[in-house]
Amino acid sequence: MKRESPILSALKDTSLSKFIEATTELTNSSLFLYDCVDKQTIYCSKISSFNSENQSNFPLNQIVEEEVEFYLRAMDIGINGYKELPIQERKIAVFTMDIHFKHQLLRKQLLHVQFLPFQLTTSGGLKTLIGFINKSNRSTSGNIQLFLKKSSLVKEYDIKTNRWMLKEKPFLSEREYHILYYYQQGLDIQKTAQKLSVSSATVKFHRRKMFHRFKATNMAQISAACQYHKRIKWDGRYINDPF
Repeated sequence: MKRESPILSALKDTSLSKFIEATTELTNSSLFLYDCVDKQTIYCSKISSFNSENQSNFPLNQIVEEEVEFYLRAMDIGINGYKELPIQERKIAVFTMDIHFKHQLLRKQLLHVQFLPFQLTTSGGLKTLIGFINKSNRSTSGNIQLFLKKSSLVKEYDIKTNRWMLKEKPFLSEREYHILYYYQQGLDIQKTAQKLSVSSATVKFHRRKMFHRFKATNMAQISAACQYHKRIKWDGRYINDPF
């Protein structure tokens, strides 16, 4: 008989289970724990909209069939990417990808999967990852990235060349920030232009630049990306520093 994982035993502790469920509710995410040693999911949040009876096969049983192979490859790429980082950076780095999940009403839905280290081994290796699943702000699957906190750089994996590329994180100019801020307040292009004392054409010009830089198709996607990168404080103050 297979011995129960110490991690799984720990999860049966009521306080830890409640903590994870509370985190799920607060972040409005589906949450799961991934064992990097056994390469399987060991826990899914109970209120996860993707939860299933076979937790160990999650999220493989929810990913569209044509992208399962990509997910498995991306997991190996992400875990190996962590191994290349100094241990102190490894503790705070964030690994992400975008992938299509099955949907009850739609044929498929593009979701953003974000992994953070949950437990490290005594030697500093990855033991467990905590995964958060949210709606993606991208238009295509892929986008394997490793974010380094307190750095203006992001590592992006190029599938074609099989190597990591260092890139600058997307940023907002002060004018672009104000355009996004007024969008968050529910103002349309014309009212935003009036607030900034510019023409509607100028607002549209800056929006197009933002769409190109963030690889987005609408302002909602840019808003989600900026909140994720923590480049904006939503009290109206402008900041453009790395998170």
